[in-house]
Amino acid sequence: VAAAQPINDDWKRRAPRRTGNLADSGGVSTKLTKRQQALARKEGKSTVQVYVGPNDPAAVQEEFGNDHQPPHPFLRPALEQSKGQIREIMIREIQAGLAKLGR
Repeated sequence: VAAAQPINDDWKRRAPRRTGNLADSGGVSTKLTKRQQALARKEGKSTVQVYVGPNDPAAVQEEFGNDHQPPHPFLRPALEQSKGQIREIMIREIQAGLAKLGR
């Protein structure tokens, strides 16, 4: 969850602000929707999944566009921009967890 926070902060800054609903709609969570639960069952029990991003259905149209509007990517650039930070946070968090286990 900590490693996903930089993506979350960045996509919210980049999200279009016509009404503000899009940027207010999401966050970071380990709680899965019904659809995500079905997909996770296929992955197996040894995986950990953290979701980050908007939960507004309009986000897909903004990110990828459609026949009536061009794309306005905000989530993919946030992920690209945050990759280094994510890696550093994950390493730090895993090392801290291992230290607690005495390894």
